[in-house]
Amino acid sequence: MIAAGSFSFPSTGYLAPYAALLSSQGYHPGTWAVHDYGDPTASGWVGRPVAEQLQPFASALGSQTAGTRNQLWITESGVLLTDRDRSYAGYQSIPCVSASAAVPAYTLGACINGNESAQITSAEAFFDLAAVTGGPPVTALYWYQFKGVAGAWDSGLLDPSGNPRAAYCMWTGRPPAACSGSPAAQP
Repeated sequence: MIAAGSFSFPSTGYLAPYAALLSSQGYHPGTWAVHDYGDPTASGWVGRPVAEQLQPFASALGSQTAGTRNQLWITESGVLLTDRDRSYAGYQSIPCVSASAAVPAYTLGACINGNESAQITSAEAFFDLAAVTGGPPVTALYWYQFKGVAGAWDSGLLDPSGNPRAAYCMWTGRPPAACSGSPAAQP
């Protein structure tokens, strides 16, 4: 059974009452899902893989569902170029200015938008989410989305015109120069 709904962020504060409610109704899901954009996007900003949201969530899920055989799916993740989060995982401020009118300054998205090397680091960090320990194993990773949408949500491996971005080259093992897609979301 898959948990009814998924978590838009790996929120440990929301998890405990949600798991308790399901359990009180006799539901013991074997599969839990979470959307984790913050960790890959922040990985590009700090220049190394991080799982500062997913790790405590996985551990909390393991303790909340002890004795139940579970698995964790990352049902949506990617490098969010238009992120609006001005505070992330305890960081008091994010210093990046915006590379695009579509991205607010001082957000994680501003650190990633237009920055090919940060997007490559973020794409690499996406795969590291599967190695999170302390809770149920991560058995599925879904990158959202394949092709970016101009002026809207953009975490695409392809830019809105369909050209592959640097993150796509990282996935396919091609040199970043082989991918000419725009690294910036368009306003």
